[in-house]
Amino acid sequence: MPEKEGIETIREIRSILPNIPIIAISGSTDGVDYLKMAQTFGATATMSKPFLPAAMLALVDRLLAGCGAGAAARP
Repeated sequence: MPEKEGIETIREIRSILPNIPIIAISGSTDGVDYLKMAQTFGATATMSKPFLPAAMLALVDRLLAGCGAGAAARP
């Protein structure tokens, strides 16, 4: 993200919309566990790059189902 770091964005979203699902995605290979930090600061779920589109859709469906929405909401 050009203007904000992911962790900062997660904290900001979480303070405004505490119940919204947040998926953190990282392809980091520098040895820092950004996804663990993202969960610590409020990410609902994480994914490591690369991932298959079907895995992302399954995760989004699962998170939306927990919010009262779900696959039926997706065209």
